[in-house]
Amino acid sequence: FSSAFSKDNQLCTGNPLQSKYLACALLVRGGIQLSDVNRNISRMMGQLDMVHWNQEGFKVGLCSVPPVKHPYSVLCLSNNCCVRSTFRKMEQRFRTLYDKRRAFVHHYTQYVEESHFSESLEIIRAIQDDYSQLQSAGTLHSISDESEISATQQRQGQYTPRSIYAPVI
Repeated sequence: FSSAFSKDNQLCTGNPLQSKYLACALLVRGGIQLSDVNRNISRMMGQLDMVHWNQEGFKVGLCSVPPVKHPYSVLCLSNNCCVRSTFRKMEQRFRTLYDKRRAFVHHYTQYVEESHFSESLEIIRAIQDDYSQLQSAGTLHSISDESEISATQQRQGQYTPRSIYAPVI
């Protein structure tokens, strides 16, 4: 179970165990009981750093049909602050192509206005800032009313005021 949270089994670079988790979904296939899944989640909760407003942010999906040639499998889909390094690299690559050389921009301007490129860069920066703020402070800010939450945070699923732990059988 713990190997699903290992940095070696991630699709992007970064160590998720050293960053804050916003939410996590576990999709389990095979002959695994819900009690085993709950016990492993409880064991992993001590190792995972969850945001304060979503301490039990797990969603579990169970499928009794095992994968081909394996007795069971576990898939972990999570929203973690370690993804900000991926956005940082994306911004650097974008700057290399767009700001410095304006490479291949003429291919895209017939379909997209050039202003969309700079808007995209601002969106990437805003995402990085949001993840950095979550990682460093542990909270978005002192929110007294849900109406104070920005539309960007709601759209990106970065704020959930309630627990989402609900096993699906």
